[in-house]
Amino acid sequence: MTTTTPERIVELWPSLSEEARRSLTEIAENASGHLPLELTEDEAATLDRSRQDFEAGRTLSFDEMRAATDAFLAGLRAKA
Repeated sequence: MTTTTPERIVELWPSLSEEARRSLTEIAENASGHLPLELTEDEAATLDRSRQDFEAGRTLSFDEMRAATDAFLAGLRAKA
């Protein structure tokens, strides 16, 4: 393994089948000693919507994400 292995997995992830993704996740969880991630129904639905958005190309650039986050935090500060 090299230091680029995680980056390669991220690069290949969109083209992997769900079965391959589950398999890789299971391998990583077993190797790390961590228990599988337990999601609530709402969390699983949110994750599924995120995957669909990503596959459809509905993503934000880093700058767009930063601006949205800054605006959200400013709104919270204004309420406090």
